[in-house]
Amino acid sequence: MDDSHHDANMTEDTREPLAQPAETRVPTATWAIPVVAIAAIIGLVAIALTRGPTSFDPTTPEGAVQDYLLAVSQSRWDDAFAVLDPDSFENCEPGDIANSGQQGEFIASHDSTETAGANTLVNVRLRFGDSGMFGSGWESYEQFTLVEQDGFWYITQDPWPYFRWSCEQF
Repeated sequence: MDDSHHDANMTEDTREPLAQPAETRVPTATWAIPVVAIAAIIGLVAIALTRGPTSFDPTTPEGAVQDYLLAVSQSRWDDAFAVLDPDSFENCEPGDIANSGQQGEFIASHDSTETAGANTLVNVRLRFGDSGMFGSGWESYEQFTLVEQDGFWYITQDPWPYFRWSCEQF
């Protein structure tokens, strides 16, 4: 068969080609920014809730207060007394802290630290008892005044739990 004859029998396609879009649009991810922001917030909250208690450097005012409160919470009266300024508490003994009447567990959290002249003030929030929805817990905000002597921070004012009244000579 002759190929020219075969081409003559073919009909030409007169249909119009399918229209192609002038430009192809890629969908934008406008939802990505809020999703990433929400994921970041959830991550930060999870980290904050799962991290353990903060541990301060014992050579700082916050660390001295933390050592004092930890010793009080564990009834280690000699260790708590060691953080108190020897000059300010010369008439007191470790047992005086024990006789302050502080009983029960508490949770302490650092609120802020500020400088006032030669003193440093460490503000702490103390939570006592059950702090649940119907709990009988309560909170107290305490300020610890410290002074640095020979590279060590000492608590100088009558700190919580208040006991100085029982050991001072009148």
